[in-house]
Amino acid sequence: IDYFILHNLSKNSDGLLLSMWIYNPDPNNGGKLTFGPPWDHDLGSFEGNPSSRLTHRSDRLWYAQLFQDPWFVEQYQNRWAMWRNGILSDGGMNQVFDDLVAEIGGDAVVRDGVNNLTSRIDTVKAWLSSRAAALDEELNPDGLNVISFTADQTQGAPPLTVQFTDQSTVVDANAWLWDFGDGHTASQQHPSHTYLTSGFYD
Repeated sequence: IDYFILHNLSKNSDGLLLSMWIYNPDPNNGGKLTFGPPWDHDLGSFEGNPSSRLTHRSDRLWYAQLFQDPWFVEQYQNRWAMWRNGILSDGGMNQVFDDLVAEIGGDAVVRDGVNNLTSRIDTVKAWLSSRAAALDEELNPDGLNVISFTADQTQGAPPLTVQFTDQSTVVDANAWLWDFGDGHTASQQHPSHTYLTSGFYD
């Protein structure tokens, strides 16, 4: 299910057809077929209208049978809601991109001749946000509780003051608990926090 979710989110045509990776990890002991890993996103993803083909490639191979199975559809919807409350929230996806860009570093960008990296990353972020919103509507038209937040900065020398903004769409939310990863918490909806020592905080 996660394989379908990730490739459908990115509209990865190759990953849902020609480049699909299926294997049996334990053929001598009745092992089930396994999908993965998700790959081949370099040229086959993020194309066209993000709001179109919300069950991308569902008419190919035997996928249609899966999406006609009520159990599979329910599991798919529940799994999507779970991921949207975590790493696939808008804030979570943006953070993944920001962390990758920081890890790659500016020297590598210059060395490899990558032009307009910031604007290209921003375009992909916006595309994914629009597609995820369309999938929310498709998979749960009555409303999906989505946990999402942003931080105005994610790295720097201490003391570093970070402003957090709650962008969640949770029905009837009236209380917040932020854990800043350094032993401090807050109960405001949009708190700020100062990190006094260097480290990785999650």
